Amino acid sequence: MSKLPEIYSEVKERLHRSYEQNAKQYNLRKRPLRFELGDTVWKRTHYLSDASKGFSGKLAPKYIPCRVTQVISPVVYELVDMYGQPLGRWHIKDLKPNQCDFEEKDL
Repeated sequence: MSKLPEIYSEVKERLHRSYEQNAKQYNLRKRPLRFELGDTVWKRTHYLSDASKGFSGKLAPKYIPCRVTQVISPVVYELVDMYGQPLGRWHIKDLKPNQCDFEEKDL
């Protein structure tokens, strides 16, 4: 019983060290992204195939250009397509920054 405080502090230190190692590995592939109001972004699409209509989701575009209309939180954004149709709220994992500038006339 006299060694219990020493064991407790050792376990606490090892847990803290393990947490830091896991956080380091987790954050290796994370990219810090932030979008502002009015930014043009690429939104991932989630099309499903439909054989009755002769549509293949594999051949559909993977991303479409959109514009940010509202910043809900640092990871959730409200989007509209380039024609002004609302697309709803999307998580940052489904968005990519736009490297070139799109105009509505380009689409």
